[in-house]
Amino acid sequence: RSVSAFLLNRSADLAMEQIYTAQEVAEILKLGLVAVRRAIKKGDIEAIKISNEWRVRESALEAYLNKHTYKPGLDSDPEEEA
Repeated sequence: RSVSAFLLNRSADLAMEQIYTAQEVAEILKLGLVAVRRAIKKGDIEAIKISNEWRVRESALEAYLNKHTYKPGLDSDPEEEA
């Protein structure tokens, strides 16, 4: 498969998916912008840097939320750790 075919298919995949700015992610998660940028730099939220601005694909945001979702019976109770 050629590189141009790969890029064409990849851009079609991305065109179907919502892309958020770091500020929009902060608003969605009800976090501060600094906390979101820190999570991106730490690798907790997968992001793309475009023109000196971070962008987060909807699937990356969903992956972050799934990774940080409390699952009773599978995770320790957060109230017990406090």
